[in-house]
Amino acid sequence: EMVEDIIELNQVVVTAFGIVRKPDELTTSNQVVKADELIKASPQNLATALTAKVSGLNILQTFNGVNDDYLITLRGMRSFSASNEPLIVIDGVPSTTELFLALGPDMIENINVMKGANGAALYGPNGANGAIIITTKKGGYGDGQKISIDVKSTTQFENVAYLPERQTRYGQGWAYGTDFQHIAWENGSWGPEFDGTLQPVGLPLPDGTLRLFPYETLGSDNIKAFFQTGTIYDNTISVSGGNSEMGHVNLSINNLHREFIIADDRSKKTSVLLNAGKTFGKFNLQGSVQYISKATKYTYYDLMYFMLQGATNIDVTKFKDPLNETHWTGYVLSPYWIIDNIRNFDFADRINANFTAGYEIDDHINIKTTASLYSSSTHGYQYDNGYTEPTYISDITGYTRSYPSSYGAYTGSYRTLYGDVLAHFDYPIISNLSLNANLGASTQETTTTYHSVSGVGLTIPGFYNISNVSGVPDTSDSRNLIRNFAVFADATLNYKDYLYFNFTGRNDWTSLLNLNHNTFFYPSAGMSFIPTKSIDALKKSKVIDKIKLSYSYVKVGNTSGINAYDINDTYHQSSDPFTGNFPFGPINSFIPDQSLTDPNIEPEFITSHEVGLTMEMFKRRIRVDISAFKGTTKNQISKISTSFASGVIDNRINIGTAGIKGMEIDLGFTPLNSENWKWDINTSYATSKMVVTKVSDQSDEVLINGFGNFGIYATEGEPFPVLKGSDFVRDPLGRIVIDANSGNPLRSPQFQVLGHATPKYILNLNTSLRYKNFTLTATADFRTGHQFFSGMKTLLAWTGNLVESAENGRKQFIFPNSSIETSPGVYAANTNVPTAGPDDVAFMNYYGGNFMRNARNFIIDATALKVRQLTLSYTLPINYIKSLGLTNLKLSAIATNPITLLSKQNRGFADPDSNWFEGNAIGYNDWDNYPSTKTYGLSINLTF
Repeated sequence: EMVEDIIELNQVVVTAFGIVRKPDELTTSNQVVKADELIKASPQNLATALTAKVSGLNILQTFNGVNDDYLITLRGMRSFSASNEPLIVIDGVPSTTELFLALGPDMIENINVMKGANGAALYGPNGANGAIIITTKKGGYGDGQKISIDVKSTTQFENVAYLPERQTRYGQGWAYGTDFQHIAWENGSWGPEFDGTLQPVGLPLPDGTLRLFPYETLGSDNIKAFFQTGTIYDNTISVSGGNSEMGHVNLSINNLHREFIIADDRSKKTSVLLNAGKTFGKFNLQGSVQYISKATKYTYYDLMYFMLQGATNIDVTKFKDPLNETHWTGYVLSPYWIIDNIRNFDFADRINANFTAGYEIDDHINIKTTASLYSSSTHGYQYDNGYTEPTYISDITGYTRSYPSSYGAYTGSYRTLYGDVLAHFDYPIISNLSLNANLGASTQETTTTYHSVSGVGLTIPGFYNISNVSGVPDTSDSRNLIRNFAVFADATLNYKDYLYFNFTGRNDWTSLLNLNHNTFFYPSAGMSFIPTKSIDALKKSKVIDKIKLSYSYVKVGNTSGINAYDINDTYHQSSDPFTGNFPFGPINSFIPDQSLTDPNIEPEFITSHEVGLTMEMFKRRIRVDISAFKGTTKNQISKISTSFASGVIDNRINIGTAGIKGMEIDLGFTPLNSENWKWDINTSYATSKMVVTKVSDQSDEVLINGFGNFGIYATEGEPFPVLKGSDFVRDPLGRIVIDANSGNPLRSPQFQVLGHATPKYILNLNTSLRYKNFTLTATADFRTGHQFFSGMKTLLAWTGNLVESAENGRKQFIFPNSSIETSPGVYAANTNVPTAGPDDVAFMNYYGGNFMRNARNFIIDATALKVRQLTLSYTLPINYIKSLGLTNLKLSAIATNPITLLSKQNRGFADPDSNWFEGNAIGYNDWDNYPSTKTYGLSINLTF
């Protein structure tokens, strides 16, 4: 079956602190994704497994490669600078996004997504953005006499999905004098128009000769030949058994080996899960251990920048000899050389161990305590062999690519000790009214360490050791300790199983805040009403199966925008600007941190209201779930710029407020449901928006991240985050004003609003069609109403590869819909002042100058329709496989990201679901991201 909030009336849902509730009790929106839905397309991680399956869940990829990373949000943004990511909970214990991404999807029983702070108030600051609650596989509850063995093996092939579209009319060269000239070693596409003649390409060979190739385009995607077909081998074996009397046990082992589309970029991951539990009379013991080991090796991530500094007439396969001296251009390094000479190696070992002991005092009271250890140990190294340009090449190009060799190594650790105790009470108060309550306390201690050392100039080439670098190495050494303690209470009043009132309260103490005011309290309340259990007419209805109405209110404090020791006066070793080397000899020196935090800083506070409606009709053939929410974030934690004369770069303080609102609509249909046929369709609509209502008394905006002519801001009156930058000057009629002397469009002296980074809405579709033993499933989504800044387009504009730079011939032109200011405030239509003239050099300089400096030219519509997953599976009949000792045999053909439709503006510049900056600065895609990929494969699943 497809993803639904509530699948059966008697289903229970795992919520905060492992508290199990009936769906009717829940006063806030949640969505459960079961194991079958997670693993149908054999995803590599849980981020891709959940994409497009939960309304309100948005997942952006911040890096695409063997060490890929993601930014996850639920119901959009709430904070300028604090974390907007939901809390990850694994087997009842708060965890990390890193472990979430490392877990094998085949090891998961189900995931309950608690949307917004309303659903995760008991978790405190970490649950301010909602929670993703993961339950790992526990083992079977069969007759207890048989062990079940599951084996799954998947092989997938990974290829480039699409590349940036480039012009195919003009070839390699640059404009000099007044003309476009073909130059064999140029890194631009500013050469003459293609004519098919033989022309030299690349730097001279050692004997001085030049290689000749036809001067004609090989297609906009000529660099595709650089990328290989990647492979993914994913194998899992699980052994489980047990029953309610004997207890349960599950052991799962997964191995994932990925060879990326970049040669020699690969990762290997091994995951082990052991989960067991047993009841001894009134005692109950549960425990789980997850161990994950991952090793990755990869090259420098700037490959696309180097790849795209070439024209479409270049056959990249002819330059595989990894020598910079024989590359197709003398201005950037050979990507083949980079693969061989710039390498990174990362290793990580993670262990997550949980133990829970429970005791049933009587029929109404039980207590349990949980202890957990999460430990992550990472280390790695990187080397760069450096390059020395021969003088004969620098004499030809007038440029040198020389730079020194280098080596660096690091180690890091992250350890969290967690414990909680929970007392549960279940009492009838009076007739038809009962109380279900929980009282608890939790404590958490997190320790992080990081050490690194690096240097330049390898004395012995190929010997990668810090003792081999020249001079004094650069070093880094940090240790952090954070402690949190909390007490909390939760109470639910149940009247006749159709009316529920829920109340929670939590008080936190944290070492992040000043000792004099490091505690804060916040409550929540909610109710749910099931009229189909209370109104006779609805009880008897043959159309309506269930109606549920709910409301909730919550207030949560958030301290994630503060790091360890931020409120303390800290110092770091100085670097003397005059000598360039200080400390000197035995003399040391320290200067105060130039980024300060208010020592009396307080938590952000998020308040939210949510209403919900759930309906099931025609024996659950139609299912509707609607939720709407509205809230406020006050006391925002953010950095503000300060006067340079103060010696302080920025100051982290409590500023501004923001309003949050949104809605989610989930619709489910089962048009067919018979012995041979079943068709499930589940769709959702989700929208959310955070509007900045105030920044501070001194400013109406704050910069989150940016550069030069572009920035990502929190701006009063605008949705967050907003994209701002240089823009065209327009006259009262909206026409673009042209400089009458140069012909260049005028640029605004102040930054203008260029777009918004978050989608206006997201549509999800999940469907499953079964005919006898064949099942076809699909997952797709559509996102629109948002924009991003394309760094890739800036690169194409500068190198002469931009499509529009060649569409009408490279001649000066009258700028469309433009005007000239004839006198102050008076404008006339521009009919005779050309842009990008009068010659070829001027045309090239326009795209490399005025066009490049106007950020508006690089704002791209982020609308996209994606088919995320397609799966066709066949389950062999039991009578065919029984003789083999099997109880199940399923074969599947799978595809991931087989279809992607982008907006007309987005000529393959970037995947709108990717982002370059980390944190909340979304809306910028650089040229460094690798191309998006799609995979096709086969999977076999056996059960003994």
